[in-house]
Amino acid sequence: MHEQRVKEYEDTDYQCASFVEILEVSTALGVEFEIATVQVDFAEIEAVKKAWTNGAKKN
Repeated sequence: MHEQRVKEYEDTDYQCASFVEILEVSTALGVEFEIATVQVDFAEIEAVKKAWTNGAKKN
């Protein structure tokens, strides 16, 4: 992973980074995890799906 890509993630506080991308950054930086936890906000996912569906129906 290029240094510029790591900088882009850091500039956005990793907001758009997938879990795999975060692992790639951690590997590039030499960080190792013993335990990793992923928190999924299913309510937010459903809200985005609903908003997208409603927007698609209007078009």
